[in-house]
Amino acid sequence: MAFPDIEVANFFDANAGTPSLDLLKTYDVVLVWRNSTWKDKTAMGNVLGDYVDLGGHVIIGTFNWQSGASDLEGRIMGASFTPFTGATSIDHTTTILGTHNSSHPIMIGVTSLQSGHRMKGM
Repeated sequence: MAFPDIEVANFFDANAGTPSLDLLKTYDVVLVWRNSTWKDKTAMGNVLGDYVDLGGHVIIGTFNWQSGASDLEGRIMGASFTPFTGATSIDHTTTILGTHNSSHPIMIGVTSLQSGHRMKGM
């Protein structure tokens, strides 16, 4: 692997199914990236919430707050897990960190952020 501190990296097609909590528990970190639909977007969000409750770490990638029919739902998208809310539209211009909840644990120490692909209204 290119990164010596990453021992295992696997792919799970959440368009075809929802991973079990037992499967997720075999990983330290889960990256959730959507560019399609979820098999069950609510079940996916709930199992991710359960995983975090057990000490797991989840990185939620872009497109999950797009305010569309394919957005991730369930517990992981609630205020106790994410500082973000759904977007009002998609924008492909560069922007910087705007309004955010600076007291949320994921934002501690974040002083700047730049993006070329974002969701407006987050």
